[in-house]
Amino acid sequence: AKPRLELWNGYLFRLLSAAPVAFLTPGVRTRLTTTAWRPTRAMIDGKQGVLVCANHRSFMDPFALGGALLPLETKYVAKYDLFQVPFGGWAMRRAGDLAVKFDKNKNQGWGTVKGSVAELL
Repeated sequence: AKPRLELWNGYLFRLLSAAPVAFLTPGVRTRLTTTAWRPTRAMIDGKQGVLVCANHRSFMDPFALGGALLPLETKYVAKYDLFQVPFGGWAMRRAGDLAVKFDKNKNQGWGTVKGSVAELL
């Protein structure tokens, strides 16, 4: 029952956080165009998987993507620090999102902490 609980926790978290931020923020217009990609019925029913990879340039992009993909079960891959944020981090863990731990050593660039990626697999 854990996967089902993660599904509902993730759906409610995205519905109550991502969608309102994406669609109700003053001065920001989020809309799907007629040529936008849309999930198929098989994807919505969980019979077919889809991988959406998106980098983001602002704080708004993850919320817009979450709102646009709402009928789908989504899992986010995010930096570990976000999982420490009150309520949001708790909700991400309950939704089954994945945390990546980055190396604090600035001299070596954006490396990950040894062994942290293996936890994602």
